[in-house]
Amino acid sequence: MLQDRFVPPDELSRITRGSYEQLIGQLAEEVARTSDRFFGQPCKTKLLSTFQNHAVVLAESGQAVRVRYEMNGEGRPMVVSHEPYKLQCIDEKNPSEFVEGRAREVVDALLEGDEARALSRARDVLPLVEDRKPVEVKDILKLVREHLERKCPWKAAYEENLGRIHQTIGSDLGAIDQRRVESKFEKLYDGSIPVEQRSGYADLVQSDLTGLVESYGRIEDRVGKLTNRFTAMAASPDSDLQALGGFALDFEEDVQRTSKVLREAAGELTDVAARGELHDVASKALYRYDVAVKYIEIATQDQG
Repeated sequence: MLQDRFVPPDELSRITRGSYEQLIGQLAEEVARTSDRFFGQPCKTKLLSTFQNHAVVLAESGQAVRVRYEMNGEGRPMVVSHEPYKLQCIDEKNPSEFVEGRAREVVDALLEGDEARALSRARDVLPLVEDRKPVEVKDILKLVREHLERKCPWKAAYEENLGRIHQTIGSDLGAIDQRRVESKFEKLYDGSIPVEQRSGYADLVQSDLTGLVESYGRIEDRVGKLTNRFTAMAASPDSDLQALGGFALDFEEDVQRTSKVLREAAGELTDVAARGELHDVASKALYRYDVAVKYIEIATQDQG
């Protein structure tokens, strides 16, 4: 086994002599030794990229320079000139836009099953978030609202064809109307109920929020059982079946994300008022999902 063998240092030196690995190592040593020339004072440096005759160097302050080097008589690189290098950096005072963007990419990658991309995006923001305070309540609620309000093809088709959707559902629409969840905790988060009295509503909020999240989960399960049906329809040469299959697949993807977002938000929020607000935000959107999944079940039942 290779890991059981020992390669002597002089052998490593021989096989790397004249290689790019040796060049990069020697140039990194040279840059670190003379960092005060480039950045005004000695500091930690890192080679960002190395090319023939030049390299880009980053200091711990975030400053960057492009250095030009030549090989001396001993075959070692020596820096002969340098110039400032413009490098896009995230302002430590205002990193939220960058972090939020990367966070959304992480979630999207995980939902698509691309763990490698999710990990890569997460690493991008670790230096900015690992020493920061936990995400604030208002930011969690903001992300939930943005997700529920985001535009999707199925939502546009739903609004355009609402009359036909209701007609297809028929009498079953009455049952959906009866279980419609209304907003009910506004006084908890608008200041009407004093902070010291809010704990008395904790059990009610817990019960209702849990039930609401479970409702989204049930819709996710219902549509998930029909995935193969939708996939076949989306590939059909019939334009009507193709459109219906595409509608159903887009709905399925969205409800999976929505259910996950709500579960995670409910797990993050501990304040009674915030949990009540989460309930009310999510309850406003639930009816549309409930109607849409019933329509999909009925409209596609002959394709099973």
